[in-house]
Amino acid sequence: FLGRRARVRTRHPRTPLQGGERAGGAQSVQSFTGELVGASDEEVTLAAEGAMIAIPYTEIRRSNLVED
Repeated sequence: FLGRRARVRTRHPRTPLQGGERAGGAQSVQSFTGELVGASDEEVTLAAEGAMIAIPYTEIRRSNLVED
């Protein structure tokens, strides 16, 4: 599915060093929508929110492909 758009919801909010923390920081789940640009045995990488975001599979709560 590389090159397709996806929405990935994480189990925990991301820290600034992990990329993508949103204002408030009190969310129990965070959602990223972007293009799938990479995948390894440990993580998936999205081009989202103006950055490359690597999300470990252990942190993914739910993910879906998004129709263009």
